[in-house]
This record gives sequence, C-alpha cells and structure tokens, in this order.
Amino acid sequence: MNEKVKSVLKSVLERFETGDIPEAIAYSMFPFPEVPSARWSLLNRTLMFLSGTMDARGIRQWNKVSRYVNRGSKCLFILVPLLHQR
Repeated sequence: MNEKVKSVLKSVLERFETGDIPEAIAYSMFPFPEVPSARWSLLNRTLMFLSGTMDARGIRQWNKVSRYVNRGSKCLFILVPLLHQR
C-alpha cells in the first residue's frame, strides 16, 4: 500500500479515536452543490472536512475560478480507485 494512502487512513482512524469524526461526517452527508468536491465520494468529502476546509479543488479547478495556489501551500490527499490494467 502506498505511503500516502497509509497516512490518510491513519489520520481517519486517529479522528475516530479522538471523537472528531461525527461532525465531519455530518457535513459530508450534505455537500454544497456549487463546489466540485460535491461529486466526490463520502469518504473523500469526509477527508476534506477533517483537513479543515469546506472547499477543496485541484489546481486547474482553482485557476478556472481565478484563484491561484501559492508556492508552498499544503495539499490534502484523497483516495482514488485504482483500475487494474491487464
């Protein structure tokens, strides 16, 4: 398993242990329809709220709305299904 995936899953487990997870799940259940992350999975929206933001986008999505990422900014990792190729 990728180290970034392990790190993300570990942070979710830590939040369950501290009791921070219910609020993030509550927000995740009813996404804001005007943000791109509204189409993300429940788990990824939960990760977004646990990271302390209510709007997360890729760099091209930020640029499209005339907002630009500053050098050195922090990112959050979401989980993407891996399709096996044969």
